Amino acid sequence: MTEVHLNFLQHRRNYIELFVKLFNRTSEETRKLTHVNFLITEPVDFPSNTNFNYSVQSFGGHREINNYKNKMEWMVQQDCEYILKYDEDMFMGPHVIDYMVKNRNILDSSDILLLTPCVNIGVPTCDMFIEDFCTDNSKAEIEKTFLKQDLAKTAGERWDIDEFDILNNFTTKANEWFSNDYWDAVSALSTELKGIHPVRVSQDAQVKLCEEVIENIGQFMSKQEYSIVQKNYPYLCNDVSLMRTDVYRNIKFDPYDEININAYRKKNKLNFGYIRRGFAMHIIYAFVSHYIKEREKFESDIYNRLNQAITRYLHFDL
Repeated sequence: MTEVHLNFLQHRRNYIELFVKLFNRTSEETRKLTHVNFLITEPVDFPSNTNFNYSVQSFGGHREINNYKNKMEWMVQQDCEYILKYDEDMFMGPHVIDYMVKNRNILDSSDILLLTPCVNIGVPTCDMFIEDFCTDNSKAEIEKTFLKQDLAKTAGERWDIDEFDILNNFTTKANEWFSNDYWDAVSALSTELKGIHPVRVSQDAQVKLCEEVIENIGQFMSKQEYSIVQKNYPYLCNDVSLMRTDVYRNIKFDPYDEININAYRKKNKLNFGYIRRGFAMHIIYAFVSHYIKEREKFESDIYNRLNQAITRYLHFDL
């Protein structure tokens, strides 16, 4: 039995080339312990230079068919001790993957439900990412975009949650962004869906945080002083995590795992383990991208720039 299965959930974007470049650079120990499953919707071309064990599982259909639930159900039935779920538009440097795999056993003897990196636009990890990665000037610029977000008129109306109106006290009605106060207010909401943060509804913030990664690729890719912290945030929406397989089998998919993972954590009085300075990048949320004309070109442009930046970095890092 392989200890770790990394499940790369591919659907409508073929970002596998860059994933292979990154995973090829993980440690020998990580590649020995990990088997990669590419769970694909449509046939894609695979790079020929992989130096790790992998298999391809095809889920028939086309982009318009949401087969995420089928992929997740297949994922949790495989014979492995740990699952590293990895959505197609997530990117982590090899050192972060190494750290997650190396520290997998913390999930066996603690009250940590899962390990997750600090994703640039993750909920709630964007605030940790900004604190650890960005300069003071960039931080101020990004937080200004948070203050422009009318959460009642964006996520509130779209998700039909009237309670989000109170969150505007920390955005449109505020002069400065205080993340701790904001999350205290989110914690007090009665709604089960608490995956709301200004970054999730702001195209400007998401683009800026992707630009931060691309323009500072050395910082993103280099090994950092990592640590695992447990913070009392009420909700996680990060799209990449490491969890024990036997625990993941308790999570229902409808069709995603987001709401039910958070409900499971709360019910069982568990915590999420956040990897500080474990930088990861997500290109854009569907919440925002559905409103962008020429959506695929927009995403492709960001991906291509990231791919080029990482390729240059790896070339000079040889």
